[in-house]
Amino acid sequence: MKSTVDINKNYSKYYNTGKYLRVYPTEFVMRAFMQTKLPGLHFERPKQDETILEIGFGDGRNTVLLLDKGYRVSGVEITQSICEQTAERLRALGYYNFDLNVGRNNHLPFEDETFGCLLSSHTSYYLDEGTSFDDNMSEYARVLKPDGYAVFDVLRYSPDIKDEINILNNAIKNSDGTVTITSDPLEIRNGYRFQVFKTTDEMTKYLSKWFYNFSIGTADNNFFGVTERTMWVVCQKK
Repeated sequence: MKSTVDINKNYSKYYNTGKYLRVYPTEFVMRAFMQTKLPGLHFERPKQDETILEIGFGDGRNTVLLLDKGYRVSGVEITQSICEQTAERLRALGYYNFDLNVGRNNHLPFEDETFGCLLSSHTSYYLDEGTSFDDNMSEYARVLKPDGYAVFDVLRYSPDIKDEINILNNAIKNSDGTVTITSDPLEIRNGYRFQVFKTTDEMTKYLSKWFYNFSIGTADNNFFGVTERTMWVVCQKK
């Protein structure tokens, strides 16, 4: 199914409507980069002053955490206006050790084997028209150094479950295993394709073409009627 949504325009407008100075990190990112003694997490975190790539930084909520950890951050977003707005917020908060660029999941503006670690929060599964999840993952692997770590999440899809509010409700199943969104609570992604997985085994088998040493977490959240089913992934480039 061909996408008809202008994701660039919609997200630029979305981020421009909420110019809060302070924003707060995503939970799985906090746990991956901050919490110790997680028995199922095998992650050699970057050392201070190392550069980490953040794909889809949005309003900068996780960028602040990475900068507070002492990392240098190269970030990618889909429009220049998002980059400019987030850069303005970060500077207002006193951060300067970052470099924000326009790019896509399937086209990252960096040389091969540039980063030892990348983070993609609520981003990896977005598929531009004419592209596949293979394109996204191949590009993630391309910019990582050998044995570099990728930290990201994917959506868990259970078509038999109908929640009160969930972005995957009534999604159209496509022949390539993706879904087309039709019931977006934010009303900015309807008509756009997402990659989804039903099980962790299905996901790790798919990703094993590029990555190994998987640490997997799952979430089945109900935020007072708005649900979210995700799988969190930390893995290394082959």
